[in-house]
Amino acid sequence: MTSQYMSTQDFNEIMNSNGWHMSQAVKVYLVKASHCFKRYQLMTKAAKAHPKNKVLQAEYRHLDELRASYVWDALDTAEIEHLQQWRFLEDKGDFIQAMMLKYHGDLTKCTDEEKAKADYIEALESAKQQEIRDGVR
Repeated sequence: MTSQYMSTQDFNEIMNSNGWHMSQAVKVYLVKASHCFKRYQLMTKAAKAHPKNKVLQAEYRHLDELRASYVWDALDTAEIEHLQQWRFLEDKGDFIQAMMLKYHGDLTKCTDEEKAKADYIEALESAKQQEIRDGVR
């Protein structure tokens, strides 16, 4: 087990103390974290029964580290959405429309930051759809 563990209560306290909100993008990462945690829990018994199995122990640690990473990604996303004052998934149409107006329909003129945001929105939407297809959302 890593020292990166964060409880749901810890997560909610960070969100609330900063005035951040639970958006669809934040939920994408929390679903990923939850999936890792469930797999981690399933491996607990096997990992304890075979403490010398290096492959099993490495996967066990990896799942815990991946879960922690997804929780931090959720917090980072909540912070970014708060700072920019719009949500990646819920407000993506408004973002695209604003870029269309700003560049008179020529999205090739977008700045690198705007392109990165559009790519991030696309990746989040893809992850959300994959979660729905996999039945984990």
